Amino acid sequence: MASRSYARLRLRLALTAAGLGTAVALSSSASATNGMAMAGYGARAGAMGGAGMAYDAGNSNVMNNPAAFGFREPGTVLGLGLTVLGPEVTAAHEASGAEARSEGDAYPSPSLSLIRTSPGGLTYGAAFLAQGGMGTEYGGETFLSRSGEPVRSEVSFGRLMLPLAYRVNDRVNVAVQLDYLVGNMDLQMDMGGAQVRGLMSGVGGSLSASPGLGAALDGFSAIDYARVDFSNGSDLTGEAQGGGLAGKIGLTLRLTPELTVGAAYHSESRMGDWSTGANGAELAFQGDMRGSTRSVALQGEVAVEDFEWPATYGVGIAYEPGDRLTLAADVKRIAWSEVLETLSLRFKASDSEANNLGPGRDFRGEEVDLALRQEWADQTVVSLGAQLRATAALTLRAGVNLADNPIPDEYLNPLFPAIIEDHYTAGLGYAFTERSRIGLAVTYAPEVEATNPRTGVTSRHSQLNGRANYVYRF
Repeated sequence: MASRSYARLRLRLALTAAGLGTAVALSSSASATNGMAMAGYGARAGAMGGAGMAYDAGNSNVMNNPAAFGFREPGTVLGLGLTVLGPEVTAAHEASGAEARSEGDAYPSPSLSLIRTSPGGLTYGAAFLAQGGMGTEYGGETFLSRSGEPVRSEVSFGRLMLPLAYRVNDRVNVAVQLDYLVGNMDLQMDMGGAQVRGLMSGVGGSLSASPGLGAALDGFSAIDYARVDFSNGSDLTGEAQGGGLAGKIGLTLRLTPELTVGAAYHSESRMGDWSTGANGAELAFQGDMRGSTRSVALQGEVAVEDFEWPATYGVGIAYEPGDRLTLAADVKRIAWSEVLETLSLRFKASDSEANNLGPGRDFRGEEVDLALRQEWADQTVVSLGAQLRATAALTLRAGVNLADNPIPDEYLNPLFPAIIEDHYTAGLGYAFTERSRIGLAVTYAPEVEATNPRTGVTSRHSQLNGRANYVYRF
């Protein structure tokens, strides 16, 4: 009877975690660190420069290397976490001296996990967290706005992860994992007339329209701006949403009692197009037509095409010369070039009568394809970290995370300034009891700047981020 009651309790906890975790995945947003990826996952690995492939980094093993669960003693671990990313982003137009500061300076991302290890060495459970994203917010009075309306971006990826790890023997752990990704995007973007004409000519991307809208665009002798606008203003979801699957495999091998190596592969996601739904987006143009200012504003649906999370793979080592000191190093590769060659949007005007602007201007069902070249480079990330058990209750941690800016200057957009390079990390863990402990981490990323030579706009980006995790073992 007792074992059945305990099983029912575990099931109720898992179902509760699933419900809360879905909300977590939907509400998570983040500003870029290693490209769109966070520099570390969990307070333990986050304080050690993100290194976490070859030792037990806590429930965040689901993102680092699920095979590391094989190091655990039998039991169940409940984890609660909060990461707050604090980017400082500005954009400056060098020729005019105009400057805009992003008001998006705090992005909270909660996490929830419940992981059990059986006496036979099998580990399973569920975890939910934000994987990463990008976000900026500029006012309508800044030089980045041509319409007088705010311009902003918010992209988030959240994951529900179901790990299955097995301790083969005292030396080898293996794991497979199924992930479900949820993606959300808001975008309010103005493009000046020169950029619009350039896109129509294939400069920096492409812009093409179905016959009716194409004729309307050709009718402008000069274009002031074009605006793409889809945003629901919600802190929980974005106007455009998508979902799909990915997977992970992992391995750890203890070479000596002191030295362990680990390796993990995270597959590219399969999410398909993200959609706003009917009438969830607006596409607007303004310009000069036969000597007077004319504007077109259409309601419809935007599909964000083939926006996926990239494959990531890497190796790590952990050296533990005693029970007080751990030194860790990871090297991983993020395949951005496979998923961020372009940002492609397809707008389709709805059948609403509001899109019928009069004779010869019935735009219902008309389409526009917009592709902005990104050409992100693959990124190699080196993570180095150390932890020292100062007392029976207190553990101190520090590390560095080293990477290059993945975005070519000529395609840098101030709405997506994912140009951060190096990070410096520190943190601590404190055990209240054998069952209850907390982990804290802070990350500082020095300012990086890059200038788009085509637009003359310089983006500057630095970060100060914090993490807190609470763990209860039962």
